[in-house]
Amino acid sequence: MSAMHTVADLLAELARQVDTYRRQADHHAQQEAYHREQHQLSRTALEKAEQRLAVLREATESLERFAPVLDLTDYGSASRPKVARMVRKLVRARPAGVPFGPKAIADEINRAFVDQLRRPVDVRHVSIALQRLSESGIVTLERAGRPHREAVYTRKA
Repeated sequence: MSAMHTVADLLAELARQVDTYRRQADHHAQQEAYHREQHQLSRTALEKAEQRLAVLREATESLERFAPVLDLTDYGSASRPKVARMVRKLVRARPAGVPFGPKAIADEINRAFVDQLRRPVDVRHVSIALQRLSESGIVTLERAGRPHREAVYTRKA
């Protein structure tokens, strides 16, 4: 009788396991359908975002072709110009390896920023800015200045 009881227990246990696995399979099938639906929604949203990005990039590129890039850097007021920022902008625009001095940069600043300056920039201020750029590694001092000869710098690549 005890052998029959254990066989009955085994059958009941297996029936419980089958029921549990059947519920788990149904649950996972529902989850699979939900995830498939979410995947499709994400795919659609991704495609729309990629289309918007492509349109925006195309518009930006066409705008850059027809309109100059705006320089939003603060160069100070006309009475207190930020000479170091002006020097840094003009030095970065120069080709690497081409020598220049403070006088050439000062002349270029006075031409490029004429509407932002009350009076011309002093060569001494430009020289100080170039010394600081040399210390920071943006330009290289090729020849030190003397009382009768200005310093010569080149921009690093």
